[in-house]
Amino acid sequence: MKNTFKALNITATNAKKIEVALAAVNGRAAAHTFTTFAEIEQVATTLERKLRSLGIAKKYRSGARGTARSGHSVAKSYDYARKATDICLERRSSTWFLASIDEATAYAEDAHPRVTLTESQDAIAIANLRSAYSIKRTPALTEKSATESPPPAAMGISETTKY
Repeated sequence: MKNTFKALNITATNAKKIEVALAAVNGRAAAHTFTTFAEIEQVATTLERKLRSLGIAKKYRSGARGTARSGHSVAKSYDYARKATDICLERRSSTWFLASIDEATAYAEDAHPRVTLTESQDAIAIANLRSAYSIKRTPALTEKSATESPPPAAMGISETTKY
């Protein structure tokens, strides 16, 4: 069941509205579902931490989306479906908004919050990653050197090693 509502800013002032929206989707289910504002706030905090760890400055975070499924993993021998809650959060200029809440069916898997970046955020994240390392350039292989085996010393084998 899809719950349609106007996106809600994830702030304490909207806590009651968020919990009412969650209850509308979850019905009586409570064991493996999101039921409280604190749980949604924790997902938003986790997503914000992921953006920060990717090196994306606050001014470029708008437009990112995050998804999460409620509940934790259960034993693989647990063969029954569990009612869960899927949420989608949207990062706007200064904070996260709860964009959608959906009923879901979960099995043994554990769904962690996942962030989706815009193309420009992806470029920033890749540039930050690449700035953390350098690349050792090797000379281009010639036809002859490509077919020859490297000398034993280059492979860490001593010339006197007996096999």
